[in-house]
Amino acid sequence: MDEKNLLFSIETRIEGKDYRKFLYIATFFRKKMVIPMILLLSGAMAYLLSISENGFSISAFLVFWLVLLLVGIASTAFQIERKNKVRIKTDKTGTFGAVNELLFFENEFEVNSEVLKSQSTIEYEKIYQVLESKDYFIVYFNANQAAIVRKEDMDIDIELKFRDLFERKIGKKYLKINMI
Repeated sequence: MDEKNLLFSIETRIEGKDYRKFLYIATFFRKKMVIPMILLLSGAMAYLLSISENGFSISAFLVFWLVLLLVGIASTAFQIERKNKVRIKTDKTGTFGAVNELLFFENEFEVNSEVLKSQSTIEYEKIYQVLESKDYFIVYFNANQAAIVRKEDMDIDIELKFRDLFERKIGKKYLKINMI
């Protein structure tokens, strides 16, 4: 039963502002190719639009590219804001603001939710992905289900232990993302 010795624990909560930031991170930064693809697709469309009977116009290309890029980002942001608003409005369980306790052991961790009256045990090897941003650790259990852990709920020692544990246990599935 040595594997059940508690390494450390974290009590964290998620507010509406945290969920909103999570949606932006998940949309734009989870996959490394999202932003380059937006740039590439808007550039390709701008190129096609900037060709006229007189040939290619670099000034038209730059204007179209900027406009298409802004439209693409704005429409994506609009969808994120709408999704966030709906999620907050329809939260009947009281998950926003509720404290979740995470207990970390050598081979697994537990997530205890008092508001949902649930406990889940997850082995590190079954983790789909972990993202680290400036403000959060996001632990994906599968492609669509994640737990958000706020760094503001940790002291620096626990943050270092968390990072070290997940880097050791899941290797390449641990990604540190840098947001602009």
